[in-house]
Amino acid sequence: MYDDNSHYKCTELYDQSIRLWTNTGYLNIGRTCFAASILPDGKLLISGGYDGINLTASAELYDSLTGRWINTTKMSWERWWHTLSQLTDVNVLALGGDYHFEPSTCELYNTSTGLWEPTGRLN
Repeated sequence: MYDDNSHYKCTELYDQSIRLWTNTGYLNIGRTCFAASILPDGKLLISGGYDGINLTASAELYDSLTGRWINTTKMSWERWWHTLSQLTDVNVLALGGDYHFEPSTCELYNTSTGLWEPTGRLN
């Protein structure tokens, strides 16, 4: 059960074919209010969120083949309540969010390099 002082590290995977949840291990940094996107290689990218004390700019990748969460580079800004959108060029765009920065900022996760790049502002 969630309360305002909790944050999570435990993750689970849902298998629709058998309608069953299975434990997939633990995030390196527990968080709530993060964003997620499935990458073209099948990995799951999560970014930002709230770790129970502070907002975070950290990001992690889940590899279903190894069953492990690995850290990837941090975003330029701490974000929570933001979105991650998969683009047609296979990169991922982080949009908006709330709190320590102007929510109109955007940045791009380059799936080839694993780096975040600022892209400008929303109108």
